[in-house]
Amino acid sequence: MMKPKTMENITYYNCYINGQWIEKSSGEKIEVENPATGEIFAAIYTSSESEVQEALEAADKAQFAWKMLPANDRANYLYAITKKLDEERDHFAKLLVMEQGKTLAEAYYEIDDTIRYIDYAAEAGRRIEGGIFPSDLPNEHLSIHKVPYGVTVGLMAFNYPLALIGRKVGPALITGNTMVIKPSELTPITASEFCRIVHEAGLPKGVISMVVGYGHTVGAQLVESPITKLISMTGSTRAGKAIYKGASTNVAGLVLELGGKAPFIVLDDAEIDKAVEAAAVARYANCGQVCICNEMVFVHEKIADEFTEKLIERTKKITVGDPMTKVDMGPNLSSVGLNLVNELVEKNVSQGAELVLGGKRPDGTQFEKGNW
Repeated sequence: MMKPKTMENITYYNCYINGQWIEKSSGEKIEVENPATGEIFAAIYTSSESEVQEALEAADKAQFAWKMLPANDRANYLYAITKKLDEERDHFAKLLVMEQGKTLAEAYYEIDDTIRYIDYAAEAGRRIEGGIFPSDLPNEHLSIHKVPYGVTVGLMAFNYPLALIGRKVGPALITGNTMVIKPSELTPITASEFCRIVHEAGLPKGVISMVVGYGHTVGAQLVESPITKLISMTGSTRAGKAIYKGASTNVAGLVLELGGKAPFIVLDDAEIDKAVEAAAVARYANCGQVCICNEMVFVHEKIADEFTEKLIERTKKITVGDPMTKVDMGPNLSSVGLNLVNELVEKNVSQGAELVLGGKRPDGTQFEKGNW
């Protein structure tokens, strides 16, 4: 088992291909910063074109033997993964906080959700069923037998580095597929540690591999490869369009969870206090970096003033600070995201909106560095 190496206070992690750890002494290095402090704490090297091809070919080679296993045997491998995740809850929680910036409490929720996602998929192994249908003709038997796609690709967003792996890997593996995962280049370390768990759980070589890189290079190669039969991706609509186009050459299956503008709608007969609480939680969870966080709030004019006043007061109670402590909200993941928020505030104010709370970096020395 290859352990991450620490040099000059930076820990170097590795990609995982065909049951082996890929270590590099040269190549393009991705550095990962702690969003709360701005300090670089980890690094990983991007995967080369040949390594991405190796991962795909390994997944293809492993897939036949994997699909021939009884579903219950595949489920036992998934249970072995979640057992080890549960044993290392503290380790993964702290890693998620350091890499993604979510609070420690939210990190523990993410780990527990990941375990539930994978266990749920494992339990579904007992219910992989086809169908038998009556025929219109004599001596004819009609049946549906479900078969795996083959090699699948999992492309992850940055906001839930572990849970999104669980949501993709669990369903893919239990149904007899193999998977090559590519985490966001902003949060690749949790994925590398997840592969350590996979390795320790004893999964056959090639069933899960992990490569790292950018969407227009590594991502494009995974999507456009004729080996790839299905792509599961969580990310932006822009990236989804590119994947849709790239996958069209080989008519690969697509499961795309893309961006949107989730509205929070409050009618005039709503219980206002409950609605305010729900609106605050739904907006500020994980510093607003959630696919279904409310992007817009529509309130009936009869209760608009009361709702707005109460929402402002509720928002004032949200504590911001070191995500390793008992606070409600940590930093934004990246400086890019932080700048986007600033631009949105400035644009809305310039168009006539009234800024009544926040709208700038918090005061205090602890907020001078990092993406607050």
